[in-house]
Amino acid sequence: MLHSASITLDNHQVGISVKVKMKKNCLNSSIFCLLFCAFCVLLSSCTIGSMTNLALGEEKNTDKGSDVKTTDLPNVEQPKTIVSQDLNIEDLLKQIRFAGSAEEEFAKASLESAKKSGGKDWGKAAKFYGESAMFKPSTENLIGYAESSVMTGRIVGDKKNSLAAKLQDFQRAIKTYRVAILLGERTNQPLAANIRQKVDANITCLQAFLKNPDPNSPVCNLVSQALKESRIK
Repeated sequence: MLHSASITLDNHQVGISVKVKMKKNCLNSSIFCLLFCAFCVLLSSCTIGSMTNLALGEEKNTDKGSDVKTTDLPNVEQPKTIVSQDLNIEDLLKQIRFAGSAEEEFAKASLESAKKSGGKDWGKAAKFYGESAMFKPSTENLIGYAESSVMTGRIVGDKKNSLAAKLQDFQRAIKTYRVAILLGERTNQPLAANIRQKVDANITCLQAFLKNPDPNSPVCNLVSQALKESRIK
């Protein structure tokens, strides 16, 4: 004789089939029914307990996963003396002394990113050069910052406002160039002759345009390219 039962638990159906040799008398059949019912109750309790533990276990694992934290960036204190508006040489020298291995790594990485962006995205290049100088000033990142700042397009309303914005960039670039020269001298690492010649030429070029800021007048190549980037010329 085949007796079967079905139990539904949280949409999970558990089927039980028991094949039992039964005698034909009623007493044995009644005893079997009682035993079978007790077995079903016991099985349902165990099944519910197992499913509950499984659910709790899954939730626990999920919570544990949510506690996993991503690797934090190196704890580098952002210096306050970075390419400030004053571009004070003493502040820059102080920052060089302050910079440790982590700051130096950041400065190198930013410098490499700046070089890759130069000529393609001048604004991004200026940002990376500035970040490099922020963590560890050098003649290279300061000169790069000056040049990319000159070349960054500044479209501010009409041409008159854009020109005014570029004039400010030119003034700042001249100051940055001069600080780069001074930094090289103060750190006993003067600019190479060819680099110094280019820097001096750029300063002369920018100063000439600041004296006569007329986009229609003859200008040096550096200013001409900068004005084109800002759609002034």
